Amino acid sequence: MRETIIRKVSVQSIGIVAALCMVGNYNPIGFAYFAALYLEKGQRLIAFPLIFAVIVASMPAIPAMKYLLAIMTYAVVAGFIEARNGKLKKYPAGFLAALCITMIQCAGAMMTKNPRYELISGILEGVLVFTLFQIFHIGIHGILTKRKNDPFSNEETIVIGLFFGMFLYSLKGQQLFTIAVGPVSMYLGILLLAYRYGIGMGAMVGAACGLVMTLWHGEGSILGMLCALGIAAGIFRTLGRLGSISGFLISVWILGSLYTPFLLEKDNIMGATLASLLFLLLPQSMAVRFEDGRRIMPDSNIEEKKGRIIELAESFKALARSIGRFHTQNDLSFAAAVQLTETAALLEDMTQEMGEYQNRSKQETLITRALERARIEVRYVRILKQQNGRERIQIEMRSTGGRIITVREAISYISKGYGNKVRACSDGKTIINNEYAIYGFVEEPNFMVLHGTSGITKTGETISGDNFSCTELMEGQLLMGIVDGMGSGNEASKDSEEIIELLEDLLKAGYEEETALRLVNSVLLGKENGEASTAVDLAITDLYSGKCSFYKSGAAATFIKRNQWVEVMKSTSLPIGVLKEVDYESAYKKLYDGDYIIMVSDGVLEAFTGENKEEELGRLLMDIHTKNPKDMADELLEAVQKSSGEEITDDMTILITGIWKRVA
Repeated sequence: MRETIIRKVSVQSIGIVAALCMVGNYNPIGFAYFAALYLEKGQRLIAFPLIFAVIVASMPAIPAMKYLLAIMTYAVVAGFIEARNGKLKKYPAGFLAALCITMIQCAGAMMTKNPRYELISGILEGVLVFTLFQIFHIGIHGILTKRKNDPFSNEETIVIGLFFGMFLYSLKGQQLFTIAVGPVSMYLGILLLAYRYGIGMGAMVGAACGLVMTLWHGEGSILGMLCALGIAAGIFRTLGRLGSISGFLISVWILGSLYTPFLLEKDNIMGATLASLLFLLLPQSMAVRFEDGRRIMPDSNIEEKKGRIIELAESFKALARSIGRFHTQNDLSFAAAVQLTETAALLEDMTQEMGEYQNRSKQETLITRALERARIEVRYVRILKQQNGRERIQIEMRSTGGRIITVREAISYISKGYGNKVRACSDGKTIINNEYAIYGFVEEPNFMVLHGTSGITKTGETISGDNFSCTELMEGQLLMGIVDGMGSGNEASKDSEEIIELLEDLLKAGYEEETALRLVNSVLLGKENGEASTAVDLAITDLYSGKCSFYKSGAAATFIKRNQWVEVMKSTSLPIGVLKEVDYESAYKKLYDGDYIIMVSDGVLEAFTGENKEEELGRLLMDIHTKNPKDMADELLEAVQKSSGEEITDDMTILITGIWKRVA
């Protein structure tokens, strides 16, 4: 009985809020809500005087008279239809409500100076009333009849969001002492509903609040940002109220700093803070997750959750199309439509992440079971996505029964559970003993490499001005590079060593190649002598795909030897440290089983006396048939020396890397 009374009071209270949602002298929301509520027979006698009283109190006399006539006409005609045919159905009732408001508006238009405008307004208001009627009917019927433990459908979620948006709209300009009531109510509603019902509800309520804020302030980007706040509060709800508040407040700060300064304005900061405190102080009976102690939707049923979020995203896109169809790009409504579309895209991206999470969870379980069968005790398994898009497996485990197991032995079990062959991370431990420790694993790359170098200094010098690198940046990503310092000898060697080490550090830290080159260029330009230009030649190979990226700044040509031919990649760029904006050229090649990458410093090519130096070096490479990169580099250097004569005019460095398909 108590619950029934609460439900009835709720729908009538929403009616009061709806009646307060005026747009100028128009109130389609209040009338549409009354028309929808009229279909619930037990609510009619209360709804009529209540809603009309609010309309009369809050609107000028003439518009109020229009809605009184519309309400009375609708009630009389609907009653007549029911008397003859029994129950009035939803769609005919919605059409009747739209017809009543349109006819009365059109009749009044005949007595105005601008009847055309009033006629168009009447038709548009009728369309809006019909649409709102269908939405309100879903919400009202759900509130009055829905069982306590049933989850909300997507339609009901949208309606609840709309109801909250109506409530928020009715608070425009309201203050308590010096505190704006609107922002506090908005943020509290987002937090409470997202925490109670999850990310779908959080997104919908945030979007509804965003639409209201857009109407108030004319800031179109607010919609997407508030939707994101609702999603953040919903995502962290599993960590309790403090977790939900933390995710919410951090998102306010990040989004406000990066995208929408509006969120960092005084009223909004105060509103978000007070809302968080109020949410924390709410009694447990109000701030409880819907799933707790009720009908639980298991996490394993992710496909159902994904389906609901996709449907919600489609609803956003449909609403965006409806809003944007009749407005120009300079219109505020068009901005709202754009934000709704972006929000839909955000939700769709989320479903992809959920799918990946589902797959990772299955793999983690299988890895755990495989290791336990090998009598290895597992505390946890985490599959993490790395910067390069590849996955890293992190396992905290120990051996049992006093045994000592090598990581190599455990790899076969981990590979079986993961579904692909893995290898231990290069910086990890090699032994599993009876103490818990964390071990890292990555998917075994499809390719393996060997490299070899050979070089000689300029005649009269003991130290080469060239430096090279062949190192792993991250698991499965190999850096090859030659840096040729200006001149020769000790100073050139110091410069080139400094540059190659700096490039290694920047690339290992995750900087993009272009950014790393720009930073190094800035370092060289800042040197006191102003004469520290350096040739840089880089090649970065993905050992999973075989794709290789080449970056050249004033460097000599690079060669790719494949079966019976040699490909040459030349560069006309200037060394780094010459221009304010770094000058470099890039290229991308797919490498295959048995390919060799041959990188040389400019001293190697300068040893040839002919005009087509690259062709001459290519012919020498074709005459070398050894498969070992080190032997190939030694043979090539020896052949180059023969071409140069007795005197070496510049430092020579050759770096050769061979790549082969890994055998399963």
